Amino acid sequence: MTLLHTRRRLFVFATTALMWGCYLGMAYLPFRMLNLAEPYGITLLDAWGIMLIGALGMVIPSPGGIGSYHYVTIQTLVHLYGFEAAAAAGYAVLGHALQLVLYTLVGALCLLQQGARLRTLRARASSSHRPPSPTEPERPVPSDHGTPMS
Repeated sequence: MTLLHTRRRLFVFATTALMWGCYLGMAYLPFRMLNLAEPYGITLLDAWGIMLIGALGMVIPSPGGIGSYHYVTIQTLVHLYGFEAAAAAGYAVLGHALQLVLYTLVGALCLLQQGARLRTLRARASSSHRPPSPTEPERPVPSDHGTPMS
């Protein structure tokens, strides 16, 4: 729908392709770093498939996919690609760490590109976490659980 209603179709398409290229790179890079691509015959297409299956671990409710992503990725590598469990675990941990670094760097670059400054971000963060003053009424905390049952 975005591509149909934006004047910046090429920009949206290019940044989407860049984003997916980063995902692919972060899926394949740990295999190269750990020297696992050649011994196990891992190609870019294999890395893409492993990333997609590993993403299923991210949808399992756990903080940041910690544990569930690793479990799904390790099981995929061991059972579908014949990896040793230790090598599969090394890939899962390194891959997750590299993704975190990439997300942090790209997020920081996007904030800078949009004109955000560290001083402004700190001021916003500190003002959103300050307790209400005695003269200021407390703000209600939004609930995502709906109304209580009676």
